[in-house]
Amino acid sequence: VTSTAGLVAGDRFHGALSRAPGEDIGVYAISQGSLALSANYAMVFNAARFTINEAGLELAAPLALGGIVYGQTLRRATIVGEVRHFATGERVPGVFSWVQEDVAPPAGTRDYEWLFEPEAADSYAPLHGSATLAIAPAPLTVRLQTPSPERSYGEANPPLGLAYSGFVLGEDQAVLVRVPTAQCAATVASPAGVYPVTISGGLSSNYTFVYETDVLTVAPALPRAQDIAAAADAVYGMALADLGLTGSFAHPTED
Repeated sequence: VTSTAGLVAGDRFHGALSRAPGEDIGVYAISQGSLALSANYAMVFNAARFTINEAGLELAAPLALGGIVYGQTLRRATIVGEVRHFATGERVPGVFSWVQEDVAPPAGTRDYEWLFEPEAADSYAPLHGSATLAIAPAPLTVRLQTPSPERSYGEANPPLGLAYSGFVLGEDQAVLVRVPTAQCAATVASPAGVYPVTISGGLSSNYTFVYETDVLTVAPALPRAQDIAAAADAVYGMALADLGLTGSFAHPTED
């Protein structure tokens, strides 16, 4: 107590005020303690309070964030940073987490809220903020449903159905903006040989496509025999090589 207003003849207070013990966040009562005046005064003490507030925190530097892939929750994205007392600069230990850590966000770059919880929760309030996080598209592999298809010369190409590997969150090709397709340059008239099959055209914001190439094999066609018969009756002792045959052969796809 330093004020002596109202006192006369050089009189002064003696003793000291006291407060309830404690250093944690909270409100503590201030009592008269040993504070007193001489018998020449009738002292009236007005009770007071002493408040210890939560210490203010701040980031010591920008956060270092670990990216994730579509299908993973924010819990998988690491947050590395350091928090300090804004006045003293003292490092404050604690744990970072995402506010919506169980959410699996779409691919792209967006801001997400984070939370820092100090180990000394009785002395520091949690620190909140937001950070820009990049979520990469998930890889989606596309291949032929029937690998290395084959057909004979003169036939139409078989259906080139597709198989997928890499969908997440229970999704399937129904979520794709555009479904990829398989193409092969071989036609009915293409000669026997091996022809490349390419896959392309898929479109999605949450997936990046990985296409596996394949080939279509066109095998030589066997001609179809028509009306084959012996040219004459065979006689015992005649070699089959001397026995002529009549008939014709047709393209296997022709009537």
